[in-house]
Amino acid sequence: MRIELERPLAWPVRPVQTSAGLHVSATSILIACADRALGIGMHDAFERNGHRIHVTHDPIAALDTLEADGSIGIVAVELALPHFDGLALVERMRKSVQRHLQGIVVAPDATAADVVRAMHLRAADFVSDPQDGSQLHLSLITI
Repeated sequence: MRIELERPLAWPVRPVQTSAGLHVSATSILIACADRALGIGMHDAFERNGHRIHVTHDPIAALDTLEADGSIGIVAVELALPHFDGLALVERMRKSVQRHLQGIVVAPDATAADVVRAMHLRAADFVSDPQDGSQLHLSLITI
């Protein structure tokens, strides 16, 4: 098979969807993570998609923010919060509010048991490399 580099493509090629072309709803995102650098990186990645972002660094502030702002529909939680389990926080959030929440679990060093727990909690996505903006972007698209 020979590939001709000079010849244009014979079929129509769809343009790649960028964040500028995404339809962004009024849904806000709550980021709950203890690592401040991780929170800033996630904030920047999600903000590029046009969402309104809240960042909290402890579970109590996360619960308070979730109850105070009814527009929050997506929660991104760091799995290994100090002195608290991120998946337990997701479970508590779902029980404390009467609206539908989508959970994104962020865990660079997750075990298979963590992934299974996230599946049981119906997490929308599991991000293994929060420094990779494309993984965060794709987690929003799958929701």
